[in-house]
Amino acid sequence: MITVYDRRYKEEIINLILHVQNHENHLNIKIEEQPDLLDIETHYLHNA
Repeated sequence: MITVYDRRYKEEIINLILHVQNHENHLNIKIEEQPDLLDIETHYLHNA
């Protein structure tokens, strides 16, 4: 199911992104290297 962003799912979204980056693509990127993921609304919704 596809739906609009809801901050209730922020942690799950971050975990999904990190999983894809690190387990499927072997990038070994940490959340600390991606501060934009901690503020999804500002970086991806309001400035989109």
